[in-house]
Amino acid sequence: LYFTPRKGEYLGFVCKDCQEIAKYPTPLKCAKCGGSSFKPYGIGTQALARKMSATVIDQSHRLKIENLELKTVVATHKIFDYDLMFETVILSHFDHLLNLPDPLTHEKLRETIIKLAQLTKARLIIKTRFPNHRIFGHFNQPQNFFEHELKLRQGASLPPYSRLLKLKSRKEISPPKIDGAIKISPVHKVANNDYQIIVHLEPDMPISKILSSARGWKIEPDPDSLI
Repeated sequence: LYFTPRKGEYLGFVCKDCQEIAKYPTPLKCAKCGGSSFKPYGIGTQALARKMSATVIDQSHRLKIENLELKTVVATHKIFDYDLMFETVILSHFDHLLNLPDPLTHEKLRETIIKLAQLTKARLIIKTRFPNHRIFGHFNQPQNFFEHELKLRQGASLPPYSRLLKLKSRKEISPPKIDGAIKISPVHKVANNDYQIIVHLEPDMPISKILSSARGWKIEPDPDSLI
């Protein structure tokens, strides 16, 4: 099994005007040509499958009986829906996920690695440039991971020490002024050309209190991802 996270397909963004490559977060303008339209790029499951003469199991694939005899499979999280075991499992294309500004990133990656280990008969191979990252160091010490994760979240005002709101707009407007907010991120552009900010509120602060201050913004409460 060659496993690649769905988010792991995207290694950066390409300017649609001049093809210049930019890393996350998406810049408001391309440094080379000044263009403001970007698209994500990166290797996907289909490209990997072609190179490895493998079969893809993803969101659009229904596993059939004959697939049980396949030697190599490329899959995303869809593989966890099936009762399969593999001699060797390879986890790749996830290094940049270690630094994503998502509150649950490390927790979810750790859960994924544990699930992959449960599918593995012999070898679990993790391709990474950061073998000393804490997600591996605390792998067999869940209490240490839990305590360290809470400490990091407290320092960054992430849940459970705050409540997060993702605010989006189709046009560039000034960030709202919200009384009682712990912090508000600068306005930045995301892959679909929306403008976005992240608001950190006190954990028990109701959203109703900020509605009048956030007019013109689409509000997504408690987002799993901050991108």
